[in-house]
Amino acid sequence: MEADITLTVDPAGVQEGAIYTSLAAALAAATDGSTIVLEGDAVESVAIDKDVVVDGQGKYAISGHTKLGRALCGISR
Repeated sequence: MEADITLTVDPAGVQEGAIYTSLAAALAAATDGSTIVLEGDAVESVAIDKDVVVDGQGKYAISGHTKLGRALCGISR
């Protein structure tokens, strides 16, 4: 079983720390069970083919062509 991790996506690149500037980069680093937290709108086309949660914190969204490859992907806005 893989460890659950939290990855943060900051498209503006202004947050400090180990933060991704694209959702695609965070998805590439994610493992099944990961949570990806958006710190801004993700405007890109991505394929989500892992068991992950994308958390928009009630204010951020994914814009673009998003292909969901697994039924266990949760997207929270």
